[in-house]
Amino acid sequence: MLQALEAPVLKLAAVAWAALAVSALIPHHSTKASVQRPHHLTLHAPVNPNATYWTVFDNGPVDLMLPEGPFQIEVTGHYIDGCDWKGIETFMPIDAHRYSYSYDEELLSCAPDGDASHTLRTPRVGYVTVDE
Repeated sequence: MLQALEAPVLKLAAVAWAALAVSALIPHHSTKASVQRPHHLTLHAPVNPNATYWTVFDNGPVDLMLPEGPFQIEVTGHYIDGCDWKGIETFMPIDAHRYSYSYDEELLSCAPDGDASHTLRTPRVGYVTVDE
């Protein structure tokens, strides 16, 4: 009975060793997945110091993951006129390190006591640099 157990175990060990030896001889191709990382974006556009911009650049340059091609970012906020506004930023690729940039606003809604009639929209255009 002891021989019946030893033979399969030895055979299994021999097959495993042969498979290991063969796999060591076969070249393995390393496929390094490209790791995406955020890009540092800087906005170059005129600023009206009396305006409120609903923008991702509110505090200066930002780090963003960039999609392929053109894209938009929308930022919403509640303004002192009692209304909710949406800032729409549009990015169009110029080359690998620059996007054309346009900004506009859209009135979403006003509270019952809100009044957007005296609020001036502040569209602007410029460009964005991509600093690696």
